[in-house]
Amino acid sequence: MVLTAIAIIAVYAFSNAEVGKFYNQNFINVAFDGEKGYGIMLMQKYNLRSYPSLLFIDENGKVIKKTAGYHNSSQLLSLADKYSLKN
Repeated sequence: MVLTAIAIIAVYAFSNAEVGKFYNQNFINVAFDGEKGYGIMLMQKYNLRSYPSLLFIDENGKVIKKTAGYHNSSQLLSLADKYSLKN
Protein backbone atom coordinates (compact mmCIF):
# COMPACT_ATOMS: atom_id res chain seq x y z
CA MET A 1 0.00 0.00 0.00
CA VAL A 2 1.21 3.48 -0.83
CA LEU A 3 0.23 6.32 1.45
CA THR A 4 0.50 9.89 0.26
CA ALA A 5 0.71 13.02 2.34
CA ILE A 6 -0.57 16.01 0.42
CA ALA A 7 -0.12 19.50 1.77
CA ILE A 8 -2.39 22.16 0.31
CA ILE A 9 -0.62 25.43 0.89
CA ALA A 10 -0.50 29.13 0.36
CA VAL A 11 3.08 29.37 1.63
CA TYR A 12 4.05 26.40 3.76
CA ALA A 13 6.89 23.91 4.07
CA PHE A 14 8.24 21.28 6.40
CA SER A 15 11.00 23.48 7.77
CA ASN A 16 12.10 21.11 10.54
CA ALA A 17 14.72 18.64 9.27
CA GLU A 18 13.44 15.77 11.45
CA VAL A 19 9.88 16.26 10.19
CA GLY A 20 11.04 16.45 6.58
CA LYS A 21 13.14 13.32 6.94
CA PHE A 22 10.32 11.29 8.50
CA TYR A 23 7.77 12.38 5.89
CA ASN A 24 10.22 11.74 3.03
CA GLN A 25 11.00 8.25 4.32
CA ASN A 26 7.38 7.22 4.93
CA PHE A 27 5.19 9.05 2.41
CA ILE A 28 5.02 10.28 -1.14
CA ASN A 29 4.84 14.00 -0.45
CA VAL A 30 3.37 16.58 -2.76
CA ALA A 31 2.48 20.20 -2.13
CA PHE A 32 0.16 22.45 -4.08
CA ASP A 33 -0.79 26.08 -3.89
CA GLY A 34 -4.54 26.02 -3.22
CA GLU A 35 -5.01 29.21 -5.21
CA LYS A 36 -3.32 28.10 -8.44
CA GLY A 37 -3.56 25.34 -11.02
CA TYR A 38 -4.11 21.80 -9.73
CA GLY A 39 -4.34 23.08 -6.16
CA ILE A 40 -7.69 24.75 -6.92
CA MET A 41 -9.14 21.41 -8.05
CA LEU A 42 -7.81 19.66 -4.95
CA MET A 43 -9.34 22.32 -2.69
CA GLN A 44 -12.72 21.64 -4.29
CA LYS A 45 -12.39 17.84 -4.49
CA TYR A 46 -11.47 17.45 -0.83
CA ASN A 47 -13.67 20.31 0.43
CA LEU A 48 -10.76 22.22 1.92
CA ARG A 49 -11.42 25.66 3.35
CA SER A 50 -8.20 26.79 5.02
CA TYR A 51 -4.41 26.83 4.77
CA PRO A 52 -2.45 24.84 5.43
CA SER A 53 -4.39 21.62 4.97
CA LEU A 54 -2.73 18.23 5.20
CA LEU A 55 -4.24 15.07 3.70
CA PHE A 56 -3.17 11.48 4.16
CA ILE A 57 -4.52 9.55 1.17
CA ASP A 58 -4.20 5.85 0.36
CA GLU A 59 -3.39 4.40 -3.06
CA ASN A 60 -7.10 4.22 -3.90
CA GLY A 61 -7.59 7.95 -3.30
CA LYS A 62 -9.36 7.42 0.03
CA VAL A 63 -8.64 10.13 2.58
CA ILE A 64 -7.31 8.47 5.74
CA LYS A 65 -6.88 11.74 7.64
CA LYS A 66 -7.54 15.41 6.84
CA THR A 67 -6.24 18.25 8.98
CA ALA A 68 -6.33 22.01 8.66
CA GLY A 69 -4.40 24.77 10.31
CA TYR A 70 -0.92 25.14 11.69
CA HIS A 71 0.82 22.11 13.23
CA ASN A 72 4.10 22.42 15.10
CA SER A 73 6.91 19.93 14.54
CA SER A 74 5.86 17.52 17.27
CA GLN A 75 2.25 17.53 16.03
CA LEU A 76 3.40 16.82 12.46
CA LEU A 77 5.58 13.95 13.67
CA SER A 78 2.73 12.55 15.75
CA LEU A 79 0.39 12.63 12.74
CA ALA A 80 3.01 11.05 10.51
CA ASP A 81 3.74 8.33 13.02
CA LYS A 82 0.04 7.53 13.46
CA TYR A 83 -0.73 7.37 9.74
CA SER A 84 2.48 5.91 8.32
CA LEU A 85 2.44 2.37 6.95
CA LYS A 86 4.76 1.13 9.67
CA ASN A 87 1.76 1.12 12.03
